[in-house]
Amino acid sequence: MKLSNRHKNRDIAELNLPAMVDVILLLLIFFMCTRSFNDPEKNIKSQLLQKGMSSSNEIADIEPISITLRKTDSGIMLDCDGKKYSSFQSLSKTLEMLRNIVDAKVIIKSEAQVPFRYVVETLDRCKSAGFSNVGLSTVEIGE
Repeated sequence: MKLSNRHKNRDIAELNLPAMVDVILLLLIFFMCTRSFNDPEKNIKSQLLQKGMSSSNEIADIEPISITLRKTDSGIMLDCDGKKYSSFQSLSKTLEMLRNIVDAKVIIKSEAQVPFRYVVETLDRCKSAGFSNVGLSTVEIGE
């Protein structure tokens, strides 16, 4: 029995890619234009201050508390507003006393050679003392 040759002349079906891409882009534009945003997405409050404005809890007369970390041969030297400390525990007690007096900014300054774990330890001590406005900075050697 011989099979017929009528399947040989049949054209191969091809996808029309430019038309398909056009349809996909039109659908994408449609869904983007008809999207409605939820209230929390529309009304996100900004935490940034505009130029010339100050935050409500900032007091301009209070100098920030400066904590400096330096690497020495014997370890890490802690300096809080000019007073030297031998351990983080003694620094923590001083920070708690200062926090009871005033809620000032705290700036932690560190030399590049100081391991970051000491910076984190200082930051943790400031947070546990109750300071909420803490910043980090770097110090040049010998400054």
